[in-house]
Amino acid sequence: MDDRALEIIAASCPLLEELNLTGVQASWEALSDLGESLSNLKRLTYREMDCAGEKAFWFLIKGCGRSLRFLDLRGCRRLHGRCFRLFGDQLEQLYLDGCSHVDELAIEDLCTTATGLKELRINDCCKITNENISMISRMLSELCLLTLCGDRFEKLSTSGLAHISNMTSLVELALDHNPLVNDSFLFLISKSLINLKTLSLANAGSDQAISGKGIMAIAQLKTLEQLDLSSLAAVRSGVLLEVVYSCRSLSLVQLRNCVYLSDDGVKGMARAGNIRHLDLSGSILITNESVQEFIKAFPQDDKKSSVTIVVGGTAVDASRLSVRNSRVIVDFSDYTSVLTLPNGQMRSFGISVGSKSDDDDYSDDEFESLTTHRSFYIDAVCGEEDPPIKDEHELQQWVEQEARNLGLLGK
Repeated sequence: MDDRALEIIAASCPLLEELNLTGVQASWEALSDLGESLSNLKRLTYREMDCAGEKAFWFLIKGCGRSLRFLDLRGCRRLHGRCFRLFGDQLEQLYLDGCSHVDELAIEDLCTTATGLKELRINDCCKITNENISMISRMLSELCLLTLCGDRFEKLSTSGLAHISNMTSLVELALDHNPLVNDSFLFLISKSLINLKTLSLANAGSDQAISGKGIMAIAQLKTLEQLDLSSLAAVRSGVLLEVVYSCRSLSLVQLRNCVYLSDDGVKGMARAGNIRHLDLSGSILITNESVQEFIKAFPQDDKKSSVTIVVGGTAVDASRLSVRNSRVIVDFSDYTSVLTLPNGQMRSFGISVGSKSDDDDYSDDEFESLTTHRSFYIDAVCGEEDPPIKDEHELQQWVEQEARNLGLLGK
């Protein structure tokens, strides 16, 4: 697709409500005309656009920003976020994974314009500051989902992360690979985020920062349904069961690479009546003894759902297991080398994104932030019509002039 294709869409589909422009290389003029024509647009996807500069985002959003309810800009590495001031209070879902140039000012604009935001993914947005998290907690009172995964938040500290405990409307929280997570933080959120249903802490903190006491504090989150404690050294059998027996609604638990978890923990999990998926990939102390007991705890019943247990990378011997007369499905895959959740779990964790009909894309959608080891170098190749603005002062001047033209700032 090119400029001509966008012209046709703009002229022929003025009532369009959903549009995916991922991969479309177009001039900012064409994007501007398209945005102005689609004033009824509700869902927009513009992912992995390495070559798209700030002007492209500004003019695309300018015409349709106030009608948008869903916006996916993941992987747009040249995005600074000046267009965030063009949003309206209709915006409910915003995905910015890997937008490493989105800065403090952009988040401030977001908090003052998109006050109805319910889902915010800012994984690897490494310029996020303490004040940004504080402002999100104060201004976005309807926020239900927050993901802040990654290990490069140089302007964020543990005190800044603590502001998450004030986001009492949160239902889902993911902090995978975030080194700022510690016991104090877990104590705070366990007391205040009483509505939390999904919590993911895979590879978070450090062995020194997160202890068994911090993990056990999670037991206060009685509404938890899905929990990921993968690669946390503090996860031992006694600690795990303290959480499982208190959080009776748990249905999906991921304990990948929990190298100190023993058979006693798995035996205890067999008494968790609502469990539907247990991933023990890479937890090397788990043996046939506990897995067979887990299998026997869920006898065949056509009226009840199946239960999956993942045992790849453990000490389990597949040839010695029997699932006869049980509704347990044993998965011998080892997902410890996979940075995203397997396909069947993505919707379970409730952080799936994109079009609801886009079933083929779920393999990319869940916890995409865990691909933090990819480089995020800005592509130097730019279209002639959209030269890069490298100077921050020049960029700010251009944005202010555009904002004045739109009446967003005083003349």
